[in-house]
Amino acid sequence: MTRFDKLLLLISLVSFSAFGQNYRWLDSASTWHYTYSDGFSGGYQKNTYVGDTTIYGKNCQMIKRFQESKLYTGPDTYIFSGQVALPNYYTYKSNDSIFVSDNGAFYFAFKLNPSIGEIWNLGEHTNFMTSEIETAYVKVDAIISQDYNGTILDDIYLIACQADGTPIENSFPAPDTVVFSKLAMVNAKFGSFGGFESFRYSYVTGIIDETLPVYLLCFESADFDFTLINPTQNTDCYNGIFASISENELEKFAVMPNPTQNEITISNLPPAASLVLYDQQMKKISEKNNANIEETISMKLLQNGLYFVQILNENGEVVGMEKVLKVD
Repeated sequence: MTRFDKLLLLISLVSFSAFGQNYRWLDSASTWHYTYSDGFSGGYQKNTYVGDTTIYGKNCQMIKRFQESKLYTGPDTYIFSGQVALPNYYTYKSNDSIFVSDNGAFYFAFKLNPSIGEIWNLGEHTNFMTSEIETAYVKVDAIISQDYNGTILDDIYLIACQADGTPIENSFPAPDTVVFSKLAMVNAKFGSFGGFESFRYSYVTGIIDETLPVYLLCFESADFDFTLINPTQNTDCYNGIFASISENELEKFAVMPNPTQNEITISNLPPAASLVLYDQQMKKISEKNNANIEETISMKLLQNGLYFVQILNENGEVVGMEKVLKVD
């Protein structure tokens, strides 16, 4: 091999290495804690960047997600509904664009170094009420530099808009055929302040599903000291979350189909589990003990609406709470 050939090989290896590293935008060991509320329950979510992988044909960063929740049952009254593993998220960077996984594919999430007035196409969404495919847009409304624990970051403020940038009022019910994005503020370190769900989340006519983390409590990474996002909030960020059950013990349950017309099948149940079905007022509908690893619950005779399936292990500990929508 000549010196020239060796030089070409070296340049190729350097270029390949640089390309291989280009997909990363998250710091090592990045960890987020959020509060969340969905109207009937609330609690905390923890997201952690745990390593790299290849999925859906892309080199990407993997984020493990866990949730601890409580169900509202009356004034100042809550039922602890357990700690559950949520589906992983995957993300990668391409040039200045960040992409996040959703439902088996990657979608544009946000841009680094944007300009005020830019319009971002967040991709197509299915209108739950009409089954029509619609597109959500946001516009960069402002970029404000903030000091986070000694590090200056640009907070990017976004507003929902139409394709031409015309703002859309955030109201209920939403105008027909309009999709609102819940993506409201991002920066290059934390991503979305509303959690990774908000990258591909929207609500449509007649439906506002608020099952999103509503507040970023804190962030830390191997290269970024622990930072409480709102120093005025009286919290240690962790709030005792994930204290009773280790993350390795959390189960990932599958409930299908959801929404359902007749019945649901719950998979990946722990040994000798118990299943309790509640309506949205937390009135017990049915209960099944000593369940198999996969069980079916009939909902054919129930009225349309939101229901909850509580999952308990053989010791009677709540290890999961799944939401199910009954439709005609």
